[in-house]
Amino acid sequence: MVRRILACLAFGLALAGCADVNDYFFHNVADVEMGQVITGRYFNTRISGDLFEFPCRDNARICKAVLIRDNYLRFHSWELDGKKLVLRVQRTNACHDIHSTDFACHTSRDGTALLILQWIRPDV
Repeated sequence: MVRRILACLAFGLALAGCADVNDYFFHNVADVEMGQVITGRYFNTRISGDLFEFPCRDNARICKAVLIRDNYLRFHSWELDGKKLVLRVQRTNACHDIHSTDFACHTSRDGTALLILQWIRPDV
């Protein structure tokens, strides 16, 4: 067990220069039940899917994450494109979460996506 943990840590440190790995390990979205409130911009693209850009923990750069569509986003994605949103989200596995889609799985760079738990602005 200790070897496995050390191997994972060494692998993570070896890849620390990669932007995708940095976004995954240093993002400001917690993996907790209640999620975390973040403010960012939503972008609806045909190739990349639904993207959410938000300040990283260090506030020096912008993190990007795939956003899993919920019912509200399915019907309002075009009018929300480029708009500032405030959401309560939880980072989840883009390929294995029951709420995720195949498109979210294939467009995620690090295998994770943001699951919308609550719309704060706009209020839904």
